[in-house]
Amino acid sequence: MTFQEQNKKGQLRIALPSDGELYDSTLAFMRDCGLTVSRPNSRRYTGTVPAIPGVEVLFQRTSDVASKVEEGSAELGVTGLDRVLEYRNDERKASVLIEDLEYGR
Repeated sequence: MTFQEQNKKGQLRIALPSDGELYDSTLAFMRDCGLTVSRPNSRRYTGTVPAIPGVEVLFQRTSDVASKVEEGSAELGVTGLDRVLEYRNDERKASVLIEDLEYGR
């Protein structure tokens, strides 16, 4: 099944931590990459990356990020490697692309 078939809106969904140390560090990392995340208010669980139309950000608990990618609710996610290893499902549908972004220790 293609990305377009899975995601009828044609959006790229990125799951990011919703709060805590990884939230601030991840937003800073994204900003440093030229991908500032817009979140209208802290009570909303969605945001955008205005520099790239069609990108939707889903703010999740760090423990839920890997499962959102595995189940197909998000195509990409940023969370700690420890969370991926602890919470990934046995079918391992999600792959770790970068093990260490050098923040969140």
